[in-house]
Amino acid sequence: MEKPRTTYGDVRASVWFLEKDELYATVKPYALAFTPAAQIPRENIRRKEVLLAISDLRGSEHMFTLNRNGFVVLRFHNQHDNIDWDNEMRVKELHYLKIVSVIQGVFPGARYMVRSSAEQLIQDRLGQQASEILRGKYLVANVWHPLKGPNQDWPLALCDVSSLDPQRDLEIADYVTETTNRENCLAYTHANHRWWYLSNQEATEAYMFCQYDSERGIKSGRGLEQSHYRTKHRICG
Repeated sequence: MEKPRTTYGDVRASVWFLEKDELYATVKPYALAFTPAAQIPRENIRRKEVLLAISDLRGSEHMFTLNRNGFVVLRFHNQHDNIDWDNEMRVKELHYLKIVSVIQGVFPGARYMVRSSAEQLIQDRLGQQASEILRGKYLVANVWHPLKGPNQDWPLALCDVSSLDPQRDLEIADYVTETTNRENCLAYTHANHRWWYLSNQEATEAYMFCQYDSERGIKSGRGLEQSHYRTKHRICG
């Protein structure tokens, strides 16, 4: 039975942000993905929950661009109904290629890569071509969409990066595993921020949002949505 569509419009939702603390003037925020042998905290990240107004971009999707807003809405014609989403091989065979095709239609020459830190990702996936790419401009983006729609339970909300002041609003943090150390950005809340979501998002409607832009660097606002503490903001109202 087809799931009925419900009109939502603008909503209010709780989002977690980094809390202002004098600690970060001298100590970098960090989170460890393992339990350290020494008696040190696994993280020093202090958070605060903020109730925000989140606007519905339904009907105005065409107004948003990856370069200006940090995200764009893509559409593909159909969805495979018989995909076993737990079967990684089948997902790559049936679904990934479709996503890549849509992206390359918008950004000719774009290359598909598994998510990781930007430079390491390029080096690992593109081998001998990596040096050439890293000398020029490159952008790493993520694609997100519900597996079934319309999505009415856990929409993804995105912050419009044009409303961010990177120096005021962002703090570079470390995410440390037992073998790697990656940087990402954590955000402080600010009244100027604009948040958006797509009501009743279908499985054939995808966000593409920027994770890293080599011209702007890590503290550019790009990548805010994919940070461990920024991913999949829940619409609560």
